[in-house]
Formats: sequence, structure tokens, C-alpha cells
Amino acid sequence: MKTLFAQDSMKIRILGVLIGCGLLLINRTYGLGFLVGLIISEIYLWVLNAFLANSLSRQVYNWKSGMLIFMARNFLLFIPFILVLVFPTYVNVFAAVTGLIYFKVCIYIKYLLFRDKD
Repeated sequence: MKTLFAQDSMKIRILGVLIGCGLLLINRTYGLGFLVGLIISEIYLWVLNAFLANSLSRQVYNWKSGMLIFMARNFLLFIPFILVLVFPTYVNVFAAVTGLIYFKVCIYIKYLLFRDKD
């Protein structure tokens, strides 16, 4: 994951924050939903990165800690939806989903559409 965002990491994050701020100007619920999804997605990728780096450095997979981290990471993805249910007037569900998949879409765009032709 570190090599995927090594060069364009900060650009992708800044673009996401700018999209969120632009959506805040258009509609508060869209902007907050996108920013909540973006923040949770960033935390998800950080936890995944730390777990993979730790597992690869030890070269041993402990299935108990792996299952615990897997459950914790998936619980992170529920947080925007819980916020949507609790505060439906402040957070839009579609914007939250878009914020959650923002980094994945950026990876696909960068490495599938703009790859070098060998």
C-alpha cells in the first residue's frame, strides 16, 4: 500500500479534502458525509497498512490477532452508516459511501487508466 500512494499520497488527500469542502459549500450534508467517509477510509487504510507491515516483518501470521484486526477494520466501515442513522439531517449516506470508496477509485484511475504502455 505504501508503494501505491508513495508519490501522489498528499495530492490525493488534498484533492479529497478540497472535494469535501466544495461539497460543503454546495450542501452541508453532502460535504459532511464525504468528509466522514474520507476520514474513516484513511483510518482504515492506515490500520491495514500497519497490520500488513507488522505481519510481513514478523513473517508469521497469527490467526487470532489477524481475525481481531479484520473485525476491527470492518467495524470502522460501519461508523459512517451509524452516523447516518443517528444524524440523518447532517450526514448524507450517498456522500459517505463516496468518501469510503474515494481512495479505491483513485487507485483504479491511476493504475488502470494512466499506466505506462510497455
